[in-house]
Formats: sequence, structure tokens, C-alpha cells
Amino acid sequence: MSSREPQGAGGVRVESITVRFKVFGAVAVLAAGTLGGILGATWIASRAYSRRWDQASRGERTMNVTGSARVRVRSDMATWSISVQGRGKELTEAYAEIKTGVDAVQRFLAANDVKPGEITLSGVDTDTHFQRDKDGNSTPEVAAYTLTRNFTIQSADVDRIARISGTVTELLESGVRVGTSAPSFTCSKIASLKVDLAGEATADARRRADTIASQAGCRVGEVRTARLGVLQITPPESNETSGEGVYDTTTIEKDVRAVVSLTAVIEEAQ
Repeated sequence: MSSREPQGAGGVRVESITVRFKVFGAVAVLAAGTLGGILGATWIASRAYSRRWDQASRGERTMNVTGSARVRVRSDMATWSISVQGRGKELTEAYAEIKTGVDAVQRFLAANDVKPGEITLSGVDTDTHFQRDKDGNSTPEVAAYTLTRNFTIQSADVDRIARISGTVTELLESGVRVGTSAPSFTCSKIASLKVDLAGEATADARRRADTIASQAGCRVGEVRTARLGVLQITPPESNETSGEGVYDTTTIEKDVRAVVSLTAVIEEAQ
């Protein structure tokens, strides 16, 4: 038998039509026998595209906020250095001067209630100076010797060290050749504060995110990431910040500040 092609109304031939729509890389094959079928399939595909787009858009709606927490701490260790020098054309002369200086520093520290166990005294460092000729070149002839010894004082009595470090000029006035710098103050409890500070800073960041989202008519959903920055240890009330972290050692009282960066999903308010 001979085959016949399908006939439409009025004897008009209707061919089978295949339409392909590409939605996010996937190909939807829609077959329809009539124009109405084609339009229906197009509507379905567009709705699928719209739903996919809305889902992708919602997934990309995130908010980045920072939160911080600060606590005041007190140093529990002071470290202070004093150097003593002796100079002379002969080693014996230089040694006699440095011995006098070392004895004077030891009396000074004892008079200010610094305990022997808090003091470390280094060995003698010898620096030899040579004569120079008329052209400024060094010669083998020795001009003088400089001997140096260093005292390192470490004490938990930070207030006492801070006080006596300001009176070391008494030694200079008595003719002792000494050099000194300001004490450094550190706190051994900072590491143990890190976890609590991180929690407080994270809670602060979440509160900020909730406030911003509420004002925008949204709400905060899943928290994607929370990153703790390096601690900033600064003088009281300071806002100094460094990418490597600040660690102030000049003050007894210090502020320890933690900053957390939070990324959270933003959702439509329900």
C-alpha cells in the first residue's frame, strides 16, 4: 500500500516539527505537531530557564561583613637591658673601668629590690680599635680597647621595673659608662584569649549582617566563611592595624583586638 501524509483541516499538510532550546548548556528537545504545541513547549522552556536563573541568582547573593572584639590586658613580664662599657689604651685599663661599672650597676639594682634571680649578666665583649694613618687607612697599631657587658633584667613586677628604669641616670651622673633602653612589657595570657575573642568578633559580625539585611528587606541565611585575622595588640584606645599584626611592648596596659570577616548568604525575607 502507498503511504499517506497526515492532513490538517482543509486538506493542508502538517509536518512534524522538532524545536531545540539550550538552557544552561542542556538541550531540551520539544516535538509538536501543531503550532499550539510549539508555543506551549516554548512557554515551558522559558519557565525552566527563569527558574534556573532565579536559583543561580539566589546562590550568588552574599554579604561580606566584619566584626571585632576588644579586651584590655595587663602585662605580666618586663624585660630591661643595661650595657656597661670600659675603655682604655690597655686591656687592663679597660677592664678596670668595666669592673667598676658592673659593680655600680649591681649595687643600683640591689638598692631597687631587683632580685639576683631576675638578673642575667653576659660575658665580656672586646672591641679593638686600630690606629689610622694620614690617609685614613687602618694600621696594625692598637689605639684602644672597648669592653662591654650586658645586664638583662626580667621581672614579673612590671611596675617596679618601669619605675627604676627612669632613674638609671643616677649611674651616668656618677661617671659610670652605661647605656640602656626602655623596658619591654609583654603578656603571657594573650594566646589563651584568642578563642574567646574570635567568638565575640564572629557574633559581632553576625549582628551587623542581620542589621544590614533587615534594613534591606532581606534576612541572613547560611554563613559560608568566617576568617579570623591576626590579633592586633596595641596601646590602650589605639586603632593601629597591620597585616602582619601589631604587638606593642611599650605599655603595661594593652588592648587586644580581633577582627573576623564573615561571608553569608542573603535570602528573601519570609
